[in-house]
Amino acid sequence: FAGRLDPIKGLKLGIRAFAKFSLSNPLSTFEIIGAGEAEAEIRELIRCLKLEDRIHLTPWLARAELMRRLQGCDVLLFPSFRDGGGAVVVEAMACATPVICLDTGGPAFHVQDSWGIKVPPGDPGSVVDGLAAGLEQLAGDRELRRSMGGAGRERVRSFYLWDRLGDRLAEIYREALSGEPRPEERP
Repeated sequence: FAGRLDPIKGLKLGIRAFAKFSLSNPLSTFEIIGAGEAEAEIRELIRCLKLEDRIHLTPWLARAELMRRLQGCDVLLFPSFRDGGGAVVVEAMACATPVICLDTGGPAFHVQDSWGIKVPPGDPGSVVDGLAAGLEQLAGDRELRRSMGGAGRERVRSFYLWDRLGDRLAEIYREALSGEPRPEERP
C-alpha cells in the first residue's frame, strides 16, 4: 500500500485481509508507505492483530524510491473506498506490479481483469474476504502475477504516456468534429 493514511483509504480492511491471508502464508510481509491522520489507529490495529513483525510502516518516500519499492513487491493492495484518481495504481501498473483494489472510483477505472483484481464494495466482512482471496490467488501463482504485471505495464505504455494521450485526444476531436460515431458506438 502507498498513500495517505486516511480512513477513506480502507487500509484497516486491507490489514485485516492481510491478517487472514497471512494465516496460510506465514512468510508474507506487508509494507505500508505513507503518513496521515489514521496512523495511530493503524498502528494499534497492527498491534492488536500481533502483526508488528509482518506489517511495516514506512514514511513517505521520494518518488524514485517508491517506484523501486513497487517494482520489488508482488502486489499493490489499494483498498480505497473513494479515490478520484488513484495515481499509485497506475504507478504500480507501470512497474509491472498487479493491483488489488475495490471496484469503485479511480482505481476501478484503471484496473481491468487482465492486470488486477477488483473486489466489490460491500459489508466489511465480504470486502476483507475478497481482498484476502485476491492475495491468495496471486500468492499461489507466480505466472499469473507475471502476466498481470506485464499486461498492466503494457496498458500504461499504450494508454497513459503523454504522446499516447495526445493521439487519443486528437482522435476523439476528429470523431466529434466529423459527426461519425466512435467505433465502439457503431452498430
